[in-house]
Amino acid sequence: MNSHQAEIVAVSVLGHSVEGLIRGPEFERGKSINQRYDELCANMSVYQAKLQSALTNSQNFKDGLEVAIKALTELKKQLDKLPPVSRNLVELRNQAQQFKVMWQRLRAFCLIGNCFA
Repeated sequence: MNSHQAEIVAVSVLGHSVEGLIRGPEFERGKSINQRYDELCANMSVYQAKLQSALTNSQNFKDGLEVAIKALTELKKQLDKLPPVSRNLVELRNQAQQFKVMWQRLRAFCLIGNCFA
């Protein structure tokens, strides 16, 4: 903004010469060009801060999503390695126990990442 100081001074001088000619409702009487410029700069700074916050939130969400996708992909690989359900009662109990372990891992992951929230 300081790099345009010469243009601001020129606009200010020109603005003072035409202030009396402007009668539209959008013109705020009593405010100089510099005051309006300062307000505009302040508004731009607020808008920039809001955009930066939105960008940060977006990046955090993207990072969390990537972690969740990676963890779920690994879990799917482990589930795909499990043998099909057996008809043998002993094997079925072992498989049920393996399922419980996998389910606990998934729940622990989701409690951290709020998967089911």
